[in-house]
Amino acid sequence: MACPYFLPLERFHGWEPAAVLPLGDAWSGTCQVQADCSYQPGDPELKESCNFGYARGRCARFHREDGPDAVRFAVRGQDAGEIRLLWVREADHRPFDHGSLAYSIAGDKFNPLPSGPIFEKQARAYIQSYLRRKARARK
Repeated sequence: MACPYFLPLERFHGWEPAAVLPLGDAWSGTCQVQADCSYQPGDPELKESCNFGYARGRCARFHREDGPDAVRFAVRGQDAGEIRLLWVREADHRPFDHGSLAYSIAGDKFNPLPSGPIFEKQARAYIQSYLRRKARARK
């Protein structure tokens, strides 16, 4: 589960954890926990909090009392032109909210559109990682 305030921008090269991460791959990006201030986390923060979520109490920047602690995605199904995702955001290890998304591969768009730019970028990161792993497995 990634931190819900983590805006993934590019794959984090140089760190290949043994397990598949919540967004599929390791990502670098920015912290958006403060809406008016973007922060570039260092490698330790990316490895310990941003890519894994549940940063409340572990990350000095995560001080929000409201809202979710983590977000996770899962592929529910895929056909030739569409990938269907399930998502859940959690607070205190319990569901905070949840839903589903459909991603058009040819159109490179979601339906419905994810709520907010951070959530959309996380969903896109997950899709990119999923498609990359799937292409690699076919080789």
